[in-house]
Amino acid sequence: MEYRKLLMGTVALLSVAFTGCMKPSDSPLQTSHPLSFNKDNLAKTIAAVDSLSLFYEAVQRLGYTGLFESTSNYTVMAPGNGAMQAGGLNSSQIRALPLDSLRKLIAYHILPGAYADSSLKSLAFSQVIETLRADTGFVPGQGYKVTKSYLYIQQGDSLYLDDYAAAGNAPPIQASNGYIYPIRKVLDRTLTDNSRSLWDVISTDPDLSMYLAAIRLQDSIRTCDLFDDNIYYAFYLGMGPDSNNFTAKKIREDGYVNYSKTPTLLAPTNKAFQDAGFHSIDDLRQFALRYPIGIRPWVNDDFTEYKIDVLYSSLDTLLGQHLLHNDGVSDGSQRFPVRILYSDMLKGKVNNGIFNKRLRDLTAGFRLYLRYPWDLQFSQAGGVAYVQWHPGSPKIMIPRDTDPKRPARNYSLENGAIYKIDGLFYPFH
Repeated sequence: MEYRKLLMGTVALLSVAFTGCMKPSDSPLQTSHPLSFNKDNLAKTIAAVDSLSLFYEAVQRLGYTGLFESTSNYTVMAPGNGAMQAGGLNSSQIRALPLDSLRKLIAYHILPGAYADSSLKSLAFSQVIETLRADTGFVPGQGYKVTKSYLYIQQGDSLYLDDYAAAGNAPPIQASNGYIYPIRKVLDRTLTDNSRSLWDVISTDPDLSMYLAAIRLQDSIRTCDLFDDNIYYAFYLGMGPDSNNFTAKKIREDGYVNYSKTPTLLAPTNKAFQDAGFHSIDDLRQFALRYPIGIRPWVNDDFTEYKIDVLYSSLDTLLGQHLLHNDGVSDGSQRFPVRILYSDMLKGKVNNGIFNKRLRDLTAGFRLYLRYPWDLQFSQAGGVAYVQWHPGSPKIMIPRDTDPKRPARNYSLENGAIYKIDGLFYPFH
């Protein structure tokens, strides 16, 4: 007789299967079709635009003119004269600045490949595009290494560069070997703070102290003898040696970019917990243990059927609802980035049945996921993003920081993004 062993995870929320559909327009940014050769090259085209004279002066000093006269294609994000001056780059400063310092600034605005605005408008999510900027630094034990720089790019109601509305929707200036997008800001690589992780922010922000307590409580439950589980929220968010697999430091040192493990947290503030009736750690503990938890194996009398009931805590469900990670969605080609920027929430393509899914990893490596019965729904009004956790729930505002250099509610960090919200995804139904 052939014995059959069936592993069955009994969960309170729908199924563990996961499928999704992507339209061709949602795939990574593609370079445009061959350009018209009856136009001037990039060098001549930029030189002919009076409002880009300071940018062109910087291009000349760096010797990029020959680059723009070549047959290679480039997309240039060119700050106008006002933006250059606001960024400390008037004519005298361009001449006085050390070449290496000037190169770091200007090269970050130049992308290999020709990207038309039609390609940018088709993006579902911000894409990470390599720029010409490359920095050489010394890594102890490894010697000197070259680190490439990447630019987040998206086009919705505006052209967003590193999540900043850098230009409107006017078409770019076309040259024979590329495109020029006049922009209103000198880009200075301030979007992502690579010195901090998600855990660094959560564990130090007083406004997230209840969220921190909830994570620690839930991790203590998941790792107790009832579960003996090695899936820690805290480790996933950047605490401890296991989190090195998710850090941008490892990504940079390995010489490639992989954003398939950069979760997005809609982090509930203390106000969110209090408004939902959670005022203390005792309230959280009582909520976490309101139903039996643990693992219950069962086998029938003939030993032909085996079942394991996994009883998770309600707090696990609550925390999982605020985490968008989609681990396992990436196909290795960076087709499915999961770092959701604010401009992506405004564009309205988040609600595609993939990026707005809340999936909870139920295993340590078998790609078994629990899918919540409702996908998060994002919307926008007046340039402000909102989110709903089920069809009948109120819309929760996702406030936007006015100065990305001084984040208070929006954080783009080495291993993901945080958006602080004053609402809790509770009750569940």
